[in-house]
Amino acid sequence: MKKLVLIVAAMLITFGGIAETKVTRKGNTFVVEATSNRKAEAPVNTDLIWEVGGQKYPIFISPSSGACFIIKVSKKTGKEYRQYLPKEVSVEIAKEMGITPKK
Repeated sequence: MKKLVLIVAAMLITFGGIAETKVTRKGNTFVVEATSNRKAEAPVNTDLIWEVGGQKYPIFISPSSGACFIIKVSKKTGKEYRQYLPKEVSVEIAKEMGITPKK
C-alpha cells in the first residue's frame, strides 16, 4: 500500500506542471490523464528569405513568442529541425509583422 501511495504521489509531481490532471482508478491501477489548456499556435510563414551558404530558406515566426526560425533537414538522420535566428533579427521581423511576443 505504501508503494502505491508513493507511485501515485510521484506521478502527480511529475505531471504537476500540466494545467489539469485527471486521476481515475481502475481496480488496483490509477490512471493519470493529462490535459492542457494551452493552445499551440501554428507558426506563420513570412515572405522573407534567410540565405545560408548559398541555400535559401523561408523564415517562419512563432506568434506567441515572436521567435523566428528556418526549417532545415539533418544530413545524418533526414529529420526536420528548427534553427532559430538571432534575437535581433527576430525582434525586427516581429515589429515589421506587428507581432508582440506574449510573455
